[in-house]
Amino acid sequence: MDRNSVAGLVLIGVILFGWFYISAPTEEELAEQQRIQDSISLAQEQIEQKAAQAELQQSQANLNAQDSLVNTVEDSAQKAELAALHGDLAGTLEGEEEYLEVQSDLLRLKFTNKGGYPVEAELLEYKTYDSTQLLLFDEDSSSFSFNFIYNGRQYSTSDLYFKPFYKNTEVSGDSNFLEVSYKAFVGSEDRYIEMLYTLSGNDYLLDYDVRFVGLADVLAENNNALALNWSLKSITKEKGLKQERATTSAYWKFNGEDVDYISETSYDVEDEFEQPLKWVSFKQQFFSTVLVAENEFSAANTKISTVSTEGSEKYVEGMASQINVPFNDGVAAMKWYFGPNKYNLVKKYDLDFEDQINLGWGIFGWVNRFIVIPVFDILDGFNWNYGIIIITLTILIKGVLFPITYKTYLSSARQKVLKPEMEALNEKFKDAEPMKKQQATMKLYQEAGVNPMAGCVPQLLQMPILYAMFRFFPAAIELRQQSFLWAEDLSTYDAIVTWSEHIPLLSSVYGNHVSLFTLLMATSTFFYTRYNSSMTMSSGPQAQQMKIIMYFMPIMLLGFFNSYASGLSLYYFAANLFTIIQQWVIKRFFIDEEAIHAKIKQNMENPKKKKSRFQRKMDQVMKQQRNQKKK
Repeated sequence: MDRNSVAGLVLIGVILFGWFYISAPTEEELAEQQRIQDSISLAQEQIEQKAAQAELQQSQANLNAQDSLVNTVEDSAQKAELAALHGDLAGTLEGEEEYLEVQSDLLRLKFTNKGGYPVEAELLEYKTYDSTQLLLFDEDSSSFSFNFIYNGRQYSTSDLYFKPFYKNTEVSGDSNFLEVSYKAFVGSEDRYIEMLYTLSGNDYLLDYDVRFVGLADVLAENNNALALNWSLKSITKEKGLKQERATTSAYWKFNGEDVDYISETSYDVEDEFEQPLKWVSFKQQFFSTVLVAENEFSAANTKISTVSTEGSEKYVEGMASQINVPFNDGVAAMKWYFGPNKYNLVKKYDLDFEDQINLGWGIFGWVNRFIVIPVFDILDGFNWNYGIIIITLTILIKGVLFPITYKTYLSSARQKVLKPEMEALNEKFKDAEPMKKQQATMKLYQEAGVNPMAGCVPQLLQMPILYAMFRFFPAAIELRQQSFLWAEDLSTYDAIVTWSEHIPLLSSVYGNHVSLFTLLMATSTFFYTRYNSSMTMSSGPQAQQMKIIMYFMPIMLLGFFNSYASGLSLYYFAANLFTIIQQWVIKRFFIDEEAIHAKIKQNMENPKKKKSRFQRKMDQVMKQQRNQKKK
């Protein structure tokens, strides 16, 4: 290749390189081209995604359509099966559970449409010991259902879905009422089971009617009586669970007769009946849930039982009942009582609800009903602190019993004067037969004109009041959550020291706390007993036994009363103090022991020819003993 050819090729290469260099795009142009290319790619991806999504939606729609068709077929088959099995009742066996709350001045009730009954009852004027809402029962602690046979099958109303009918959910005032109706329609609107509740604005008692409308055939199949299964586990409300358990049980009233119950200390017990019942109550310490028949509950197949909940901190006791409820013209008319065990309140219903309040049996209950409660109500009308009322009540009682206290002290003073003679007699007959010593003692009393029983009779006359108060204070709801001095609640123990550790024997007998009023009561009892013993106690084995009892009794009281109502311990403490004061006044101003001693000496030196009834009785006893010994 010649020089000219090489030069030409070089020139062409330079021109081409220059052209490519001059015509090459800039960085901005390259970035713009890349952006355009990316936009084109993104648009293509979005188009492809939308197409795929549309395809997926179409596929899902096809699947849903298929599922809907399958569900429709299955639902139709299920409904057909339910209808074939349960007939017109099939429509009531499906639904969703819904709740309704109604409220009066005193109550809040929560109903469920599944069964058409109240699953929760709250007393608005009361709180638990820890200031939370006071529930008589809740959904977890109660069940309520009527069992019946329909077309040969067994059903329960708690499995049926009812439709609610109501106008208002709140009511107030004495003369205003609120109605809540739950209906389970059986095939048509003119055939239904109805639960009807009529609630007053200011009453704990509400009407409750169960109606089988247009269902005479159903009732006929059940012999016009349905079995009601009702159970309840009472929720703890008080600080003293031990005392609460000791006052909770199932009660009932025989129609036209007395009230009876399962013992509070008996568990897993079932009672059956031969007489119709007027009402059945699940009674707690201060509150009750009572179902009352307008006429009566049949005794046939009626059972009531209790179940222990020992170990539970939430529940006090379990109670259950199976009640045979008769229907008259398709209606079972009843009443519910959700309320406190307040004597004057429940007595006004004239249904003997007050017999659930343990005021003591026989004369002890009479003392409470006709003396203690009326006086307590009068004092309560002054709006004093309840501790002051208890002390005032104590003063009044001790004032009324002052003549008895005087007689008792006088008898003790006479025996105290004979103390030297009794000690000499014990020394003289310490090795003799007990019969001889007893005869000598009776002879000494006869010569001195002293009746050793004179102090026992006044003590016996005081016993009804002492025991009546023992029953009254723990049962008085008026003392509930009422404070006095260091006691926060006079209806339960007043703990000044507590501990959580379980101490064997001590914790089970005494508890895990120290009640100060109980401690004061036991201490005052010790000094009171010691003072009285010094009036009559002589030497010898019997005296030693009396000393042991004197020291042991306050210890027993500590263990027994430590978990009791502090109002009761306050009463006994105040009663001991006032008795000691009375005895000091009697000794200081009413009795001259020297004069008594002189009179007894005179009687011993110049015994009366005419013997008293007690002396004649002693002579008769001594004569019988001599005759028995001869035989």
